[in-house]
Amino acid sequence: MTRGKKLFFSVLLVKAALVLAVVGVFGMEKLMWSADALEYADLGKNLVAGNGFSRTAENGFIPATDRMPLYPLLVGLDPSLVLVSVVQIIAAALISLFTYRIAQRFLPGKWPLAAALIAAFEPLGAVMHMLILPETLLALFILIFVDAFLLCLERGEVKFIFFSAITLLAILYTKPVAMYFLPFPVFILLWRKRREAILPALILMGIFFGGAAPWMLRNKAIGEGL
Repeated sequence: MTRGKKLFFSVLLVKAALVLAVVGVFGMEKLMWSADALEYADLGKNLVAGNGFSRTAENGFIPATDRMPLYPLLVGLDPSLVLVSVVQIIAAALISLFTYRIAQRFLPGKWPLAAALIAAFEPLGAVMHMLILPETLLALFILIFVDAFLLCLERGEVKFIFFSAITLLAILYTKPVAMYFLPFPVFILLWRKRREAILPALILMGIFFGGAAPWMLRNKAIGEGL
């Protein structure tokens, strides 16, 4: 078994044990520690129930445009929170793995392993991995995007541009910060390869804006702008 796989499964087991300990001592409801978690649960419940992406109000449902639907959907699919907790445990282990993969490109010796362990067990991050909040998935998607884009630069294969674009969409539908990420890979592509980078840059932007368009049009249709 490679060091990366050993890292992944070790972190997975530790994260699972931590979540089981917290739930066993304090109960599942403690994972809903913040007001944001309660809001995600409400959004997810309404989405799964067919009431659209909306908040519950006294007079019905109010469409939500300041949140993104991916994480609420995950929460709403299983109100017991078992599904989202399992997904976040796996995501936390993958965060350590992708941190290790990326760090191997830039750090010597055992430093990539140290970076991966810090990413997995830094106290604030370790707590966030357990709570019902989208930051764990967001961090994972960002790391996957960075890894895929670096592979694109290293190998020059267009398939990694497609994967980078899809991962950017996953970031967008988790939190809208992906809008701020997009200029950087486009600039790096054009700076490094110039004419040869025009097609990959267009593919990246085309997939991203094509995937974002339904959500933008939905928000425009309900009068909240793009």
